[in-house]
Amino acid sequence: MDEDIARFLDAITESDETTTERLVGEAIRSPKGIERLLDELIPRALEIVGSRWEQNEWTFSQEHLATDVCRRVVESLGDTLNEPDRHAPSALVVCAEGEWHSLAATVLKVGLQLAGWQAKLLGPSVSSSQLAAAIFDEGPDLVAVTCSMVANLPGARRMIATAHETGTSVIVGGRAFGETPDRSIKLGADGWAAKASRVPTVAEPSRLPSTRLDQLQSPHAAELRVLDDSTHDIIMKLSRSFESVDVDEGTLAGGAVWILRTAHAALLCDDPRLLQDHVEWHDRRARLGAALPTRQVIEGVVEALPLEAETTALWLEDALRRAVDTA
Repeated sequence: MDEDIARFLDAITESDETTTERLVGEAIRSPKGIERLLDELIPRALEIVGSRWEQNEWTFSQEHLATDVCRRVVESLGDTLNEPDRHAPSALVVCAEGEWHSLAATVLKVGLQLAGWQAKLLGPSVSSSQLAAAIFDEGPDLVAVTCSMVANLPGARRMIATAHETGTSVIVGGRAFGETPDRSIKLGADGWAAKASRVPTVAEPSRLPSTRLDQLQSPHAAELRVLDDSTHDIIMKLSRSFESVDVDEGTLAGGAVWILRTAHAALLCDDPRLLQDHVEWHDRRARLGAALPTRQVIEGVVEALPLEAETTALWLEDALRRAVDTA
């Protein structure tokens, strides 16, 4: 492991904000230091933090504390940057609806500031109506949406559509959009920032459309409506099928909701790999005793799906086979 990453990881592991800020200060004084901090140091450290939680080595609270230390030091870094020109373009930065991790949004905000933008962060899990009101009040030139969890991509899609309805361009960033622009294109975004250093190019005003009427149609639109309308019924049917089994109802329902939200994201992006990744992740957690048995849950969800959700059922069954075969 890179020595700088190891030192940074040790600091956030101990929730040592003072040491973390000192390490950040050292990092940004080197050539291209801010870029390396935002593009490499923080993402790699958080990748290790997430792996430790997934492997049941860390608790949920430990993972959140470490992430929040990173968010605060990046926020402090943004506060030290020079104020942009008052005639500079403005941007609203939001976390996708349902997304409570605001570190990616804070990093994107700093990326915009470094590019000379006036950037304002609205906060985690902003609703579509809240975003519409903020656009009306602020009149931004750009909306930037971040999403870290695939299950929250439907929320990101709603944010993109809301911004487009006002004629405002949208760029996106965050781990949930993957490593290529494919998902951002499928969800209707005007630009995708793979990392903070790409923000100045992606957000270049001359590259963005002046208006955008959002008419994106998913090939799975009918099935998406079915899932939206039947989520409650699916959960209730699943719960009844587990009545004779000693399981925690909250754990069962919570796991099923994440599966359905991920299925929604997969349909929106027309990409079954999103479901495959989620089922494999669930299986790794289940084998550590941190989640309900994968086959039991997936087969239960498939059985509870309405007949019209045929693609979701097929993708889940295939994902289950792959998870079992590769275990």
